Amino acid sequence: MKWISTLAIAILSVTFGAVSAEPLSSKDILGGELRVLDEDLPDIQRFPLEHTDVRAEIAGNVVRVEITQHFSNPYDKKIEAVYVFPLPNRAAVDDMEIRLGERTIKGIIKKRQEARRIYEDAKRAGHVAALLDQERPNIFTQSVANILPGNKIQVKIRYIETLPYLDNDYTFSFPMVVGPRFIPGAPTSDEKRGGSPNTTDVPDASRITPPVLEPGQRSGHDISLEVKLNAGAELTRLSSPSHQVEIDRRGLGRARVLLEPQDSIPNKDFVLRYRLDGNAPRVILLPHRSDKDGYFLMLIQPEAKPAPEKITPKEMVFVVDGSGSMRGFPMAKVKQAMRHSLNNLNSNDTFQIIRFSNRAESFATAPVSATESNIRRGLAYIESLSGRGGTIMLEGVQAALSPAEDPERLRIISFMTDGYIGNENQILAYLQTHLGGARLFSFGVGSSVNRYLLDKMAELGRGAVEYVLLKDDAEEPVKRFYERIRNPYLTDIEINWGGLEVSDIYPKRVPDLFVGQPLVLVGKYARPGKATVTLRARMGGKPFKQDVSIILPERHPEAEAIGTLWARARIEELSNQQIGNPQPALEEEITRVALAHRLVSAYTSFVAVEEKIVTGSEQPVLVQVPVEMPEGVSYEGVFGGEPMPALAYTGKLAGRMRAMLPSIALAEDAADAPPMRRSQKTVEPEIQRAIAALVCRIESARSSYRIGEPIEIVVILENFTGQTIEVPAHLSVVDGTARFQVNDTEWKTLAHPSDAKVTPETIELQPGGRVSLQLVVNGAGGYSIPKPGTYHFVFLGSEIGLANSNTLTLQIVP
Repeated sequence: MKWISTLAIAILSVTFGAVSAEPLSSKDILGGELRVLDEDLPDIQRFPLEHTDVRAEIAGNVVRVEITQHFSNPYDKKIEAVYVFPLPNRAAVDDMEIRLGERTIKGIIKKRQEARRIYEDAKRAGHVAALLDQERPNIFTQSVANILPGNKIQVKIRYIETLPYLDNDYTFSFPMVVGPRFIPGAPTSDEKRGGSPNTTDVPDASRITPPVLEPGQRSGHDISLEVKLNAGAELTRLSSPSHQVEIDRRGLGRARVLLEPQDSIPNKDFVLRYRLDGNAPRVILLPHRSDKDGYFLMLIQPEAKPAPEKITPKEMVFVVDGSGSMRGFPMAKVKQAMRHSLNNLNSNDTFQIIRFSNRAESFATAPVSATESNIRRGLAYIESLSGRGGTIMLEGVQAALSPAEDPERLRIISFMTDGYIGNENQILAYLQTHLGGARLFSFGVGSSVNRYLLDKMAELGRGAVEYVLLKDDAEEPVKRFYERIRNPYLTDIEINWGGLEVSDIYPKRVPDLFVGQPLVLVGKYARPGKATVTLRARMGGKPFKQDVSIILPERHPEAEAIGTLWARARIEELSNQQIGNPQPALEEEITRVALAHRLVSAYTSFVAVEEKIVTGSEQPVLVQVPVEMPEGVSYEGVFGGEPMPALAYTGKLAGRMRAMLPSIALAEDAADAPPMRRSQKTVEPEIQRAIAALVCRIESARSSYRIGEPIEIVVILENFTGQTIEVPAHLSVVDGTARFQVNDTEWKTLAHPSDAKVTPETIELQPGGRVSLQLVVNGAGGYSIPKPGTYHFVFLGSEIGLANSNTLTLQIVP
């Protein structure tokens, strides 16, 4: 690709069995409900989207991506396929085409309403047609009409974006699934095109909530991915923390990365991280100028060498998403991050913890001092949290911002969530008007989070964003978080362009820079020129200055992508002004820019029509393509079934707990009932928190295992009781010292592998101590998992004098 080589130079200066089905009439088929089972694999259903192929080419910090969606019709009726899918929230989508056999039809960019009219007219006339709409900056809808039985259609989509850079690392991420969105508000219509009806708060909810496959089901859709990397310098690190990949290094700074076939289920973000040898370039200038306007992209790496400064006292506000989608692995990562956060507070800091789900609740009535006892209380509070209920995020934001700011401290808000909501604009509009002097840092936790929301929250909050994948060590981003708020950074940045005729530079409001973070700007220029550009700012309260020499050329027809990136940045800037205050004039300008640069936006769409082929007057049946549940997200947590916490304590520990809190009423039936059917006796809130003082958690390094593969589990015990207690020195399924309640998708309990009752050897666990006990569940003499599906594990600590654990949900695949 020509643009790739140009940019590189500039930067350096599942096959299935036969399908059968009974004849279906249109009255039998509703959106998303048309399904045919594979004869050999009854848990795999056939839908129109068979495969997605992704090819990315990276040159320096710019990536061009081509996505090919392979649709086919496995039914005996003509269909219309509708697929809701994600793209990066700052992707500039500038091309679409469809391919039928040997014919290729290029998409044309039109106003959204006009594109919809062209598509609907073509559908009624029997023509094959495709329509690409943007629902959110990171959610798109692909509609393909009039696919005849047995026919295949390919849809190609192309986009371009710049890669984020921080602390010498570049990150390329490609989202693969739209996570389930919580939709607040009262229903306004019965339209259920996707998974949720439209509401007063989210009027387009039906367009952003595709139907989700139930646990144990597969749609037959898989994905392949290839990345060609030309970094422009030697690579010192290249890896994917999210997927299994094959890496082929091809000389200086070049590599080819392929997704391994066994990791082809589209249920999590693909993430590729790489680091270059040596220091990053101080200045990167990428110009483009033909007969029309000139554009440029400039990256400046400040030559800042911050000296240690006096640490400003902070009012730390931790806002934790406790909704059902956070149950299991995501909540475990949040707790890991919170443990590190609380243990790294300074003595002159204060802190507050706010949990939100159906409502918001606070750890304390007001921020408390970071004393040893308060931190211990905070840790116990965090460990008592579990994922349940809805995601009324606005209440969490309001609870964090409504108290008056402490004049002696800088308020730092740390927001930990997967962002699975549909009312993003409500949240962002509230932040715009109520943030005050606070700084907001977003922590996206999970395998496929809402990056648009989290990126924008951090941008508006003059903070930064971190993403914690399920395989990441959550302590690393927390360490970076503390480094950022402790170290000086550049504020009040201004740029003097030295007489250059530049205009429309974005972002208009230059953000504060943290250590290791470059300044990235895109703009237009009317005339060529050479000048010294001066960056002025304040660093640690003192003036900072850096001069940069640049040349904007008379003619530079290469790197057309820079004009596209400028247009995408302008659209984003105008869209920010629309948040909470829609204006017709802004909508018109966004539409004008998008049409001029062939970009999909909230007001423009691509449409393609094959006019030479007529499939007949019969109208197609709508088939909504279902999506996978993101890896690590609990289906039950999102769609219903609340596990109650186990409160059964027996043996030595129960005796100690009764001695400490003689008024506690213990739940006698907690150990024998399935987690989602468990009853719970009434307990006062402060007593319930005290019971949680000995925490028993169950975790696994992975969220899915193959049939017959040993399942490695860790049982974590933490002592917040204030007393020394005895806990097992080791656990073993074979020896009978580790029994589990294992439930299948229907919550039927599997038989125990052994009835052996053995008293385990014990060790003493000091107050504040933590012990991790590793064991294998599906190994020799362990549980036998009979078939693929979703399984729920609860460690029955009550049988050896401990608390039962939280529920661990794992996928078992063929």
